Amino acid sequence: MFLEIEEGDNAPLTLTGAKAAVAVPRVVFKLKPADGGYRLLLSNTKAAAPRYDIQSLRLELLAYSATPVRDGDIGPLEVNAAYRRGAADYFQTAPPTVALWGVLLVAVVGLLALTVRLLKKTTV
Repeated sequence: MFLEIEEGDNAPLTLTGAKAAVAVPRVVFKLKPADGGYRLLLSNTKAAAPRYDIQSLRLELLAYSATPVRDGDIGPLEVNAAYRRGAADYFQTAPPTVALWGVLLVAVVGLLALTVRLLKKTTV
């Protein structure tokens, strides 16, 4: 790892130490569920990140050796029948052009309604 600092017009820095964080690409399961299988749930935008007191379990978690997952170990992705998407979820995943056309459609309908209303007032 290299760190390059461009000081420019500033006074030189005196570095006494450095710290780095490394993300460990693995999922740890401590206990096997009663039904005998594991489930990994995806795509719930309302779910908040879990908060654990990892510091107290740090040494225990790091003591586990990683076991690679083979293709036969994982079942296919399945739809969670209990999850229901809200209206806001559809707008978050929609491409920007859909939102643009929706706004334009609402504007056209509003202008047509205003035009009809004004025409009725002038003809009476």
